[in-house]
Amino acid sequence: MSEWTDEILKDGTGIKLETKTVEKLSDDELDDISGGFTETNKGLATFGYNIKCPNCGATAATAFEAGAWQDKKMKSVEYHCGCGCKFVCYDGYVIKKDRWVNLCNQKGYKYPFA
Repeated sequence: MSEWTDEILKDGTGIKLETKTVEKLSDDELDDISGGFTETNKGLATFGYNIKCPNCGATAATAFEAGAWQDKKMKSVEYHCGCGCKFVCYDGYVIKKDRWVNLCNQKGYKYPFA
């Protein structure tokens, strides 16, 4: 575990993401079966993870705004949920954006989407 991951877990705000093993189904089909959205963009660090909002628990692709923002240096990905929550996925964990920005500041890193 990285020191960043340790910090995410320290105050209990980080949530572990799950990975899906089924890759041949579309997001809509996955929504019908498991209620989940698996990231299918191979260019994102969250590829293969089941994305879940830490605020409302939404997992359907339709619950998230189109697009994701990737910080290539940190290999983190930011999502926006329809409930208004902005969150970042890093190293298999999800954390609310404001907490992530604070963590970046503590570590001396300037988050590009702050």
